[in-house]
Amino acid sequence: MEQTEQAIDRAYQVQIARLYDTLTDGLLDAKGDSQKKAEATEKFKKGLTFAAEVRDSARKGAGL
Repeated sequence: MEQTEQAIDRAYQVQIARLYDTLTDGLLDAKGDSQKKAEATEKFKKGLTFAAEVRDSARKGAGL
């Protein structure tokens, strides 16, 4: 079980890193536009929530 838990945690960390990169790209692409920056930030927040839901579902599915 420890191996499964570690794999789920690693996958979650990878997803968070991808979301961070997406936020970075969104903020760069916004070029100072406050609406686009807000949209990128909102997308990041929603991604964080979804990633946590997936992680929790994976843990539950694995019996953790």
